[in-house]
Amino acid sequence: MLPGRTHDSSYPLEGPEGAICDQHRVSPREEFHRASLGQRPPTYRGSSPTRRCRGVLRAKPTARKIRSRTRTTPRWNPLSPTAAVVLELPDDVYAGVPCWNGKWARWAHLTVGIAYDLGYQRIRPLMCDGGISRKTLILVAAALARYADYRTGRNARPTNRRLAEDTALSERTVQRGREALRLLGLATELLRGRQRTRAERFASWRLGDRHRGWASVWCLHESSWQRRVFHKMSSHPRKGSLLSVNVSFRDKTTTPGTAGTPSAATTKGASRRRRRQEPSQGRTESRQQGYLLASSWLRNARTPQWARKHTPRGWSAILAPLAEHGWTPDDINELMADWERTGGNWLPPVPYKPIALIATMIVWHRRHNGLDDRPAALALAQEQAAEQARIEQRLRDRRAQEESRQARAAARDLVGGPAHRAAQQVAADAAARAAAKRAMQAARDAAARSELVARQRGHDLPGRTD
Repeated sequence: MLPGRTHDSSYPLEGPEGAICDQHRVSPREEFHRASLGQRPPTYRGSSPTRRCRGVLRAKPTARKIRSRTRTTPRWNPLSPTAAVVLELPDDVYAGVPCWNGKWARWAHLTVGIAYDLGYQRIRPLMCDGGISRKTLILVAAALARYADYRTGRNARPTNRRLAEDTALSERTVQRGREALRLLGLATELLRGRQRTRAERFASWRLGDRHRGWASVWCLHESSWQRRVFHKMSSHPRKGSLLSVNVSFRDKTTTPGTAGTPSAATTKGASRRRRRQEPSQGRTESRQQGYLLASSWLRNARTPQWARKHTPRGWSAILAPLAEHGWTPDDINELMADWERTGGNWLPPVPYKPIALIATMIVWHRRHNGLDDRPAALALAQEQAAEQARIEQRLRDRRAQEESRQARAAARDLVGGPAHRAAQQVAADAAARAAAKRAMQAARDAAARSELVARQRGHDLPGRTD
């Protein structure tokens, strides 16, 4: 990593998660915890030294087509806004990270402005190298929101230089704006900007891409307390002045159960016909079960990324019949595999209508098997049988280990007893006899060698004179 570079990140200095400049030795998480109103802040799910996110280099389909047609390396245009390669994030990178409530204009001008007015004094001591004004922060937030996904607020990847050109501000001001958004809980840095590796540079150069780094990937959303307040407030406040009677602030801002009732001006006339019939108790419980199944399915590691395009509330309607028959997330994933392999159907990598596709798969499975026949039941039974076999094997190993331990303990208790002393005496006698035999054999060998030496020297030859 080059010295003096921040690589399009809101972390100006290197250090642990939440590290700030030298004049503030306390981490921002601890400062935020001290300054909060007795509530622990939500867990930060962005990129950090303890939770790094690197990504995988992928070539765009258009670049592959151009490469296959020309068979030559395309010329690189530094002014072109498009790139031949893209950094693909892991499937679970957005797990636990919310989306924004509304569109980019509402988030940039309303959500950021409210969060600045209520929380800037708390985060100002945590910011490095100066603060930022409300107007400038909204300007940076609006420029950043233009590059995010229109529906979810995710996948915002502009560089600091690009934002500085769009806002006519300095790059350092843009970095302070991103830092303020992160400390206010309005943005999460999922992938920290970094330089490309040697293999990534070679792979991108072959496709005509001469860029040398990756910009940070951000997800824009509301803070935790804003989500609680926005979801609690009613979109139909009661008529008349809120200050006409003495009521609490909670009664002024929320009107539970009054959105569908007729107003005071129409109580004397005919009652309005309700356009939407209230769901029955059984249907409500079925929807709740479908919601729980959808939540667990979206959190599953095998679930494809395109399924997270919709919320659990959107999936609850079609997954409610599956939840009634005891389906699990593994059953839904196995259903998609059966749809593609057994049924011979085509499963697109990114379906245009994911909910309609899953509904078609459910109808196909119901027509051939029925909902009582769960796709992952056999695999689950095999896993349970294997797990039971492992448990029994561990029990047998533990019993054998216990028997061996008891045998060793019994053998240690016999040490020093009459039988042990008798065995030691027998062993000593056997060792003495073996030693005597070895000594006798050594004496015989020595006598034989002496006789052989004397015979070779001629001492025992008859008739020899000196």
